Amino acid sequence: MAALESCSLPFHFSDVPIAQEETSIFIKCHDRMFSKVTVVDDRGQELFVGGGEGLMKSWSWRRQIKDTAGLPLFDLRHHGWAMKNLWTVESPDGGQMAELRHVSDARRSDLDMFLKGKEGGEDVVLNVRQKDHSAITTQVYFGDRCVAELLLQESNDITDLSGVDRSSWRVRIAGGVDPAVILVIALCRAEMHHIWRQ
Repeated sequence: MAALESCSLPFHFSDVPIAQEETSIFIKCHDRMFSKVTVVDDRGQELFVGGGEGLMKSWSWRRQIKDTAGLPLFDLRHHGWAMKNLWTVESPDGGQMAELRHVSDARRSDLDMFLKGKEGGEDVVLNVRQKDHSAITTQVYFGDRCVAELLLQESNDITDLSGVDRSSWRVRIAGGVDPAVILVIALCRAEMHHIWRQ
């Protein structure tokens, strides 16, 4: 496991308290099409819920993430099926908060996440890099600091998912980092795993 470096990132997507020390969240993708996703902390307390209406409901594949009160935080959109296509994060009122772009054909889980600077400030960039050929482990960097690590814990690519999740993930997050920002990256990574079976 990578050593994570605490840092104060100049943005956040949610009101979930930001820990000053390393924390972990656990993501359970209950089905193939992300109609239900649950995110809990290391005590099992629910932090976020998410999902989408399935295919052919919009021009892009859209998933909405909500807090535990059911209030929408953001929509994650993948614009088409192709690996190279853009991902965007939109606020509940439709404003773009961030976008993710694939940066390598050979290492297809590598992404750069561009977070919109506040009040005309510069965009902030997070680099997402797979650590092994199958991207079982993926790390997130802010500059040269590793601020998160995604670990695939369970993958069930079977016909009958009764009683099991399609995939589950442990996500380690450095102190000072909003877990909702890293959740965006983890959901992109999970979708890549589901579709392309890396």
